[in-house]
Amino acid sequence: MRLAPLFAAPPIALGIATAVWLISSAPGPARVDGAVPALPVRVISATSEIIRPTVNVWGNLRAAEVWVAVAEVQGEVIWRHPDLEPGRLVPAGTEVLRIDPADYELALAQARADLAAFNAESAQLATEAANTTRILELERERLALAETDLERIRTLTAQGTVPQSRGDEAERATLLARRTVTELENSLALIPPREARIAAQIARSEAAIARALRALEHTGIRTPFDLRVTEVGA
Repeated sequence: MRLAPLFAAPPIALGIATAVWLISSAPGPARVDGAVPALPVRVISATSEIIRPTVNVWGNLRAAEVWVAVAEVQGEVIWRHPDLEPGRLVPAGTEVLRIDPADYELALAQARADLAAFNAESAQLATEAANTTRILELERERLALAETDLERIRTLTAQGTVPQSRGDEAERATLLARRTVTELENSLALIPPREARIAAQIARSEAAIARALRALEHTGIRTPFDLRVTEVGA
């Protein structure tokens, strides 16, 4: 019974030796060359460029702002900008049309002449009012003296000291002084309405001047913003 292990040991040793011999004598793993085969290529120099992509679309194009030039004053067009043609670009503030300003310049000159005349008339009226006021004061004083003299002469006439003819003369002098005072007072009373009339004429002349100046400003038509001309009327 003790001999069994002894007989089993040689086959095991033989198997191990065989395995060692097979491993040591076996060829190594195949090696793969990692180098990539070279290929012929062409090389060019590249330059940087700004690329603007384009997109083809379909639809209706409408401007954000539209300006229709209409003359605000009447007259003959005496000048037209050479770029006032369909498709041309015109900067903002460019005068594109000019209307003959002769009639409006004449109207302005006439209105200014009228204003000067009315101002002179107003100054003359003020002087007239001042002079009339001073004369009226003097005539009132003379009337007061005439009335005092008339009362004195009436008393003397009643006493028989002076003749009746002297009383009649004093009466006529007093009446004349009263009439003069009344006429001067009437003249002064008419001055305020005359002043109002002249003031209205001055205001009308100033309005005519403003109207003529405004018309002159509109004889030149200017573009309100940068634009492209699409259509030019006759």
